[in-house]
Amino acid sequence: HKILNLGEGDKVVASTTARATMDAAVARATAGVVPSALSLSSALSCTVKSYAVSVRPRDVLYRQIDGRVEEMVTSGLLDEAAKMLDRGAVPEGCCGTRAIGYREAIGLLHRVSEKCGGGGGEDDGGAVEIPVSACTADDVRRMVLDIQRSTRNFAKRQLTWLRNDESFQWL
Repeated sequence: HKILNLGEGDKVVASTTARATMDAAVARATAGVVPSALSLSSALSCTVKSYAVSVRPRDVLYRQIDGRVEEMVTSGLLDEAAKMLDRGAVPEGCCGTRAIGYREAIGLLHRVSEKCGGGGGEDDGGAVEIPVSACTADDVRRMVLDIQRSTRNFAKRQLTWLRNDESFQWL
C-alpha cells in the first residue's frame, strides 16, 4: 500500500499488485498523460485499488485556502511576479504565468504598468518597469479575492474529479 498525503489530513491510499503499475503511471504522467486507475489496470492486466479520504469539511478547506493565499501575498508574491516580468514573462504566456496566483499577480502588475505609462518598448530593449509600489491597497485586495476564488474553484474541481472517478473508493 502507498499512502499519498494531500495535506492537512486528506490522504489517498493506492494499493497495486505490481510495482510496474506505479512505474507505468509515473512514466505516463511525466509524458502528460494521466490515466485513470481503471484504464491503467486493464492496460497492465493487474488490479489497481484506489481509496480517498477527506476528513475536512469544505468550509474548513476554504478558510485554509484563504489563509494560505494571504500568506503568499504577504510573503512577496507581487515581488516574485515582478521578477518574472523583469525576465521577460508575459501575462498568459508560459505555464508559470498561467498558474493560479501568478496569473492574477502578473495581470495586476501588467495593468498597473500600462496605467502608469510603463510597459517597455523597443528603445529600452523591451524591458518592463514593474510598479509594485504603484499597486493600491484596493488593487491588492481585489487580487487576493480573485486568487482565493480561483483556488477554491480549483479545489472544488479536484474533489469533484475524485468523487466521479470510479476507480476511487471514498472512505
